[in-house]
Order: sequence, then structure tokens, then C-alpha cells
Amino acid sequence: MTKKRNFHPLFKGLLTAGLVSLSVSLSTAVLASGYQLSNQIFSSAVADGDSGASNAAWAGDASTSYTNPAGMVRIPNPQLIGGADWLDIVTKFRGTNTWTINTPALPPYAKLFVESGDADGGVIRTLPFFHFVSPIMHSRVSFGLSVVPIFGLATYYPSNSLLRYNTTRSELRVVDFTPSLAIKINDCWSIGLGADFADAFLVYRARGGIPTFGPFPFSHDFGSRNTLNALGFGGHAGLMYQMNPGTRFGLTYRSRIFMDMKGRSTLTFPYGAITHDNLQSNLILPAYTSFGGYHDFNPCWAIDATVNYTQWSNINNGNQIIHGIFVPNAFLMPVDTTVSIAWHYKNTWGASLGGIFRPNPCWTLRAGLLFDESPIKGDQRLPVIPDNNRWGPAIGAHWQAIKQVGFDIGWSHFFLPDSGLHAPTTIGPQTSIPNGVSKTHADVIGAQLVWDMV
Repeated sequence: MTKKRNFHPLFKGLLTAGLVSLSVSLSTAVLASGYQLSNQIFSSAVADGDSGASNAAWAGDASTSYTNPAGMVRIPNPQLIGGADWLDIVTKFRGTNTWTINTPALPPYAKLFVESGDADGGVIRTLPFFHFVSPIMHSRVSFGLSVVPIFGLATYYPSNSLLRYNTTRSELRVVDFTPSLAIKINDCWSIGLGADFADAFLVYRARGGIPTFGPFPFSHDFGSRNTLNALGFGGHAGLMYQMNPGTRFGLTYRSRIFMDMKGRSTLTFPYGAITHDNLQSNLILPAYTSFGGYHDFNPCWAIDATVNYTQWSNINNGNQIIHGIFVPNAFLMPVDTTVSIAWHYKNTWGASLGGIFRPNPCWTLRAGLLFDESPIKGDQRLPVIPDNNRWGPAIGAHWQAIKQVGFDIGWSHFFLPDSGLHAPTTIGPQTSIPNGVSKTHADVIGAQLVWDMV
């Protein structure tokens, strides 16, 4: 469906440029690892409290249904977990942004504009999660179901910031619905298999315009609002080896998930708007492998660790294709086009180490440390995703209130090095080039209730 309205003549020459801007910037958002703060957290408050060190081999509650389904055979009774992560991202750009346009329609003095200052792009999000595990067939087989947000980050910049021609809002939300089944082979070995049904929703917004006209640099801007959504399917498998009563190792593999995304794009002007419903692109979530171990030193002290390898390089084969970019011709009649954007992400490693202290049967205290690589190369880093390598500490606690009910809380902090932003965003004949530094850090606080149905 396409809706057309009349426009002021000043904007007709820039309308095509604004629509093409979607093709460039949206492809950035689709492949952004920056929307996944770490694949080692967001699954539970326990993972928040030990930096995800428990994911591969701890298997101490129903969240193992997601992190390693082979561990479900260690849960002796039906168990339900419900909780949420509270995410606070702080990101600030400081520097300049240079806008240029290559068109004979404007005089030379109107083809260059430089702004300087700060732009805050932080956001606060709440991400709920759910886990259920139930043993069947005399505890040799277990069934589990998890609902987990695997991507959930965003950047929000004001519509009048100096980065408005790069992005004003970018957000990717992916929720994974994962039924799993685990089988206990013997006292040492167990395996788990499951499916992943991922629901994705992508938002990208930016501004275009002529900042050299009007009393304010943004007085002749127009807006680009774009949304895409899709469902995707994948699978996962887990393996657990119990070497002795106090030591075990776990291995998990999650396949990549391909999504055929469809959505809508709307351009808004002071004198009208135009909308189309034929926007298409693909979203590919990368495959990753986790390996880890857990060891009890004594009844009070334990240690665990997890290492992750994420295959970002296999998600796009070097190109991102966007179909149905709606571009009007000189008579404002709709014309579809296809755009191909080259990408070269690298595979990454992440690792976390955690410690556990049990002072008494009611309380468990934990702490962790994480390091996670970014797949984004420096020359591809944009304000949409000011991502970088990250590391940080975590602390958490579990309180067993009564036999059937316990509570967990966890906190993780992420430090990111200052990230230089210099890559241009091209909008048809317009180019916007930031030149500055983005400072980013994040906090995640998770809380959950654990209900043993005994």
C-alpha cells in the first residue's frame, strides 16, 4: 500500500535521497552485534550475577533449559522461573558532524554544514524471561521451555542532535521461544536437543534535510520511520559430562537463524507524508558454541567458567541485501529498487569466570568477571551501533525463602573503551560524517523467582 500527498517544491529534490538513506542505514542495524550486549547474560538473574560463567555447566536451576538443555536431568522436580532484566545503557558522542550534498540544485554555500557538540543516545529497557523444566520417565528424560530475550539493545538520539542524519532511534528486539528435551544416558553423560523459534522486531529512524536553510539547522528536516518484523527457526543441542560428584563439563551449540523480514517505511515532511508496505530484508542471527566447567571445592566454595565462540562471519557472506526500497521518480511515482551492502564481520570469543560461596543453606553468593569481543571493525563503527570490546564485573545472590520458593538477584556492569566514530553515512547525494568519540557503559540488574513444585 502506498499513500501520497503533495510536497513543498523544496523537498522534491531530496525525497529520493531520503528513501535511499534507509537502504544504507537499515543494513547497518540489521547486522549490528551491538544489539546483543552479550550472549552470556539476559537468560537469568544467576547469569547476571556471575557474568554468565554458570551457563554451560552449572545446571542448578531451570534456566539450564536455555543455556545447556543437557543439564535439565539434574533438576529433580518441576521448576518454574520468572524474572526480568533491567538494562541501563549510557552512550554519549562528543565531536563534530559534517554534512555535505552533491547537487546542482543548491548554491555552493548551501552544500556544506558542520555541527559540533554532544549527543546522548542512552536507553533504559526491561527484558522479561521465563523458564520451566519438568522431569518425566523416572527422571531419565526431562522437558523444558524457555522464553528469553537474546537481542534487546537500542540507541535513542534526540531528533535535533548533531547525529540526526545518521540515526535518531535504532532498536532490535529478538525473543527466543525454546522447547527442549534432555536424556540421561548414564550417571556420567546426558544430552539435550531443542528448537528455537525467534520473533524479531527492528526499528530504525533517522532525519534528512537541508541544515543550511532556516533559522535552526533542523528546521527543514524530514523524518524516516522504518519497522520490520519476522519469525525465524533454528535449533540447539547440549552435552554434559559429570566427571565426579563435584565436577562437570558442558558443551552447547546454537545454530544460526535466518529471518525474512518485512515491514513499512514512512517519510514525514512538514507538508505531508509518504508510506509504503513493501520493505524487505533479511536478518541472520549467528551460530555460537559454548563450553564450560563447574567444580565444588567443598560444600561452601565452588568455581565455574564458560567460553563462547560466535560465528559472525557466516551470517552474510559479505553482503546485506535489501529489497523493495521505495524510491519515487521525478513525478513522485513509486519505483522499487534493490540495494546490496558489503559487510565483513569477524568471529569473536567471549569468556567469563565465576565464584560461588554458600555461607549457609539459605544463602548463596556469587561473583564473576567477563570479557567479550566485538565483531565490528573500527572503520565500520557508526552511531547506530557504537560497539566495542567489553568487560566487566558481576555480583549476585540467591535466597531460599522456603523449601519451594527462592529468589535471585544479579548485577553486571560493562566497560567499553572509548570508540572513535568516523564512518560516513551516505543519503543519496547527502553524506554525513561524524568525527569524534563515543563513550559507552552499561548496567544490567536481574531479579527472578524460583518455584519448585514439590
